[in-house]
Amino acid sequence: MLESLRINRAILIAAGLTTVVSAVVFILSSLDGNVTRFLQLSPTNIWGVVTSIFVHSDSMHIASNMVFLWVWTLYIVILPESFMSREQRLGRARFFVPAMFGAAIVTNIAWWAGRLMANPGLEFTSQGASGLVYAFSGGVFGFALMNMLHVPSKLKDKAIPRRKVVAAIMSNIVIVAMILGLVMIVPDIFLSKAPGNNVFAHGIGFLLGMGLVMGREYIPRFGRTVAPNTGSNLKT
Repeated sequence: MLESLRINRAILIAAGLTTVVSAVVFILSSLDGNVTRFLQLSPTNIWGVVTSIFVHSDSMHIASNMVFLWVWTLYIVILPESFMSREQRLGRARFFVPAMFGAAIVTNIAWWAGRLMANPGLEFTSQGASGLVYAFSGGVFGFALMNMLHVPSKLKDKAIPRRKVVAAIMSNIVIVAMILGLVMIVPDIFLSKAPGNNVFAHGIGFLLGMGLVMGREYIPRFGRTVAPNTGSNLKT
């Protein structure tokens, strides 16, 4: 367990820093509304494609985002690593953090540019880490899907206990079935569709996170080192 934490410390540090920075920004915003206005994404705040990730409108908004950020973080750190070598797990951690933050930022850029082109002159804002959280969930879904395709080959390896292989397969099936079930049966719940929520950031963040993980498996230039065998005001 300690070895896994050391190997995946980049992911843990990224989640920890996101939580701490978000908490500090939330406290400062509660004391001075100008902090929110400066950091949120708006037609004039292009830097908001990055800084808005750490801005939240209320306590429920920040709490829900941070809880799910850590749910996906702990999953990617703990569960799917059983049959990966140490180097493979290090490669996964090095790839995952910039890829998921990149997905969140690209999502914000796409939404910002789209709103400007669709409604020039109209004021809008967006804030929250949901784009990042959904990118994390998409990345986890991508890893779990790849694991389901590759881990069964370990059943042929007599050196690995059969029970351990089956447990690894089932842990990935649970994630894939849960996310796929939500997407297919209750997509509005999966995307947190509600007045004031930035559903675009949720959906695109998820697809980019999943696409980057799966693309790393099949596109050589991604430098694969991990074999996956193992006026509006919107919140994101």
